[in-house]
Amino acid sequence: MTSGGHWNPTNQTHGSYAFPEKGRHLGDLINNIVPDSSGRVNISFMEHGYCPSSVFGRTVVIHSLHDDLGLGGLFLKDGSFMSYHGMSEEKLKQLSSERNYPTNVARSQMAQKLAQESLKTGNAGGRMACAVIGRKK
Repeated sequence: MTSGGHWNPTNQTHGSYAFPEKGRHLGDLINNIVPDSSGRVNISFMEHGYCPSSVFGRTVVIHSLHDDLGLGGLFLKDGSFMSYHGMSEEKLKQLSSERNYPTNVARSQMAQKLAQESLKTGNAGGRMACAVIGRKK
């Protein structure tokens, strides 16, 4: 937790480089990475506007759950999108429980909490690992 929050010098909501029209924290570099069979992840990240001096020495945090990319819902296995407000009470309870949000509240309150946190954290869950960005030699 000492690494602090997202790097957000432009005061934007949470998002993803995959949806540039939605805006995002500059700290939302890479969303929803998947490790290989040995548990390793290798990422090469280049984006217009970044230079090494802007990211070297900053912390990368790996969260425990899928990031909803600030979209206020989730993509389903068939590729369709469902907003939190359109989900069943059972699904909202599951998602809220995974994130340690209240589950003993009305369906609309669970959906609202998930939608609000989507714009702050992407509902990505707790921090499970971190590292400092460096240069490969």
